[in-house]
Amino acid sequence: MKLQSSTLVLAAVMVLAGCQTGEFAEGPSEDRAPVKSADVVDVPGGSAGLQEAPSEDSIFAESADVVDVPGDFSELQGAGFEKFTSIFGIPVVATQGVSEGTILHVRSVLADYLDNNEDGIADNPRVVFALRESKAVAAVFETFREYEGFDDRNGYRSARPFELITMMQEETDPAYGFDASLEEVLHLVTQLGFSLAYPDELGESGDTGLVRALEEAQDSGDFSYEDWTCDSSCQATEYFYWAVTSNMGLQEQRCDEISQEWALCNPELLRERNPAVFELIDSPEFQIPTVSPDGLYEPTTPSVS
Repeated sequence: MKLQSSTLVLAAVMVLAGCQTGEFAEGPSEDRAPVKSADVVDVPGGSAGLQEAPSEDSIFAESADVVDVPGDFSELQGAGFEKFTSIFGIPVVATQGVSEGTILHVRSVLADYLDNNEDGIADNPRVVFALRESKAVAAVFETFREYEGFDDRNGYRSARPFELITMMQEETDPAYGFDASLEEVLHLVTQLGFSLAYPDELGESGDTGLVRALEEAQDSGDFSYEDWTCDSSCQATEYFYWAVTSNMGLQEQRCDEISQEWALCNPELLRERNPAVFELIDSPEFQIPTVSPDGLYEPTTPSVS
């Protein structure tokens, strides 16, 4: 069950980097500083900058196969990644020791965020196009020590022009606690997808709808992210994660655990106390996901092989 490299290369056109806020993101190095939307891809004319969606074929889900990293992604090979799959042309890569099950799980989470109704077609082609343009990649390491070695040798720089959101195999296993891929993959989708596709409404800096909603939550004391390494754009990434996943009901069982950072842990509280962000999430224009990924992406239409 292997895709030909040429098929994968066509499917996985481009990739991205995000505000790295996983469990092991202790502090910034010069290669790990949060990337602002405007630093990743120039979107001329505000929201009008991404007027053209990709071709119809490019928004269909491709087959869920794991192969060696194709030659066209040599920078990812040089950074130490050996396994490759993709969904809607967005690469998911992993180091040698990561199981096939784990890399496919991360792919499924990404697929569910982009195709929330699982019909095999991306819900918002504009967001997929933005992710490709920003060269987004979801990357998985086997262990924390392996990740530290990657960071120590300036792995983020080696992977350029690709931009990585990273996580470890262990922290994606619900048996060890909350599945970190639900957070890290959503950071990828919002920071380098939605924020670029809709910079006036969902942009992470400036006078945008998202930033105004963030300020509303900060003023009410419902959101407080005290991390000196996280700049204002990074704060917006974190805030949007809490809002989107709380609207999904994903945080309802974690209210006490997350209360120091986020108080609106269920849809009712979100709607009542932070209506500005609820309106953004509820807008049919953006097609922001409302159903939590279950790690089992099973589209109703056949995948493109």
